[in-house]
Amino acid sequence: MDRWEELRARVARLVACREARLEEAALAWTEFLRRQGWSRADVDLLWEGLTEELLRRLHRQRPANPELRRQVLAVMAAVRTRVWAGLEGSEDREWRSGS
Repeated sequence: MDRWEELRARVARLVACREARLEEAALAWTEFLRRQGWSRADVDLLWEGLTEELLRRLHRQRPANPELRRQVLAVMAAVRTRVWAGLEGSEDREWRSGS
């Protein structure tokens, strides 16, 4: 195997690992949110607050790092998309109706 093939294989493993971690996080959040019985608005507010808090903590630890900020936002958006998809498929009528 040449160096490029090794590198490509490593990148593929890292991407698969990242996707698995995102899916794990999304499943845990989806299960938690289903049990709470909250409305869409409640969940939106919670997610907004979680994202703000993560960014606040990041800024304290590593100020002026726009790339890391972008990565945090991308991860939060990826997990949120998966969570919302999981909740949309839920049997919970309140979630689907948004009440």
